[in-house]
Order: sequence, then C-alpha cells, then structure tokens
Amino acid sequence: MPPTSVEFATRWRGLREEIMAGVEAWRPHHPKASLEEIEAAVDERLAELRMRMLQVAALASLAADVRQAHGSDLSFCPLCGTSVESSRPGERQLTTHQGKTLWLQRS
Repeated sequence: MPPTSVEFATRWRGLREEIMAGVEAWRPHHPKASLEEIEAAVDERLAELRMRMLQVAALASLAADVRQAHGSDLSFCPLCGTSVESSRPGERQLTTHQGKTLWLQRS
C-alpha cells in the first residue's frame, strides 16, 4: 500500500532538515565563499534532496511491486501492451537531471 500524504510529509521533512543541516554545517567552514560558491553548495544539496524525494516517491508507487497490482493498477508494456509480470526483484540505477544517481529496488 502506498504511503499516505502524512507519511510522505514526515519522511520529506526529515530529508529536508538533513539537507538544510548540511548547508548550515558547510557555511562556517567556508566563511569567504563567494555567492557562486555558496550557490553551488546549496544546489548540490538540493539536488541530493530532489534525488531522494524522487526515490521515495518512485518506490511508493504500485509499479514498484507488480505483485501487489490489481485491475487498473496493473502495468503494461509500452511496446506490446501486455501486462507486466513479476519476476525476481532487481535493482535499477537511474540518473536525475542534476546528475545524481538513484537506485530503485523493484519486482
């Protein structure tokens, strides 16, 4: 069963706080950083947050485990249109637009 909006909010709040703490920890070590350097540090951490949010959301999808799908929740092959069948779980590596790598464990 996919997580509720409250569960997502709780999970993402923790991720957000972790990323913000990283920016706060970085700043005292770089007191003379230029705006460009600060922006790069913030962007790096935001890309990490985005990647982890994508990972959480993707794994919460019914498509992550086709064994749990029924009726209209079934996934279909975009090439032949037949329903996708479960096989052994596999790990898939994807890259975000910001170049972050995320791993998805799916059936």
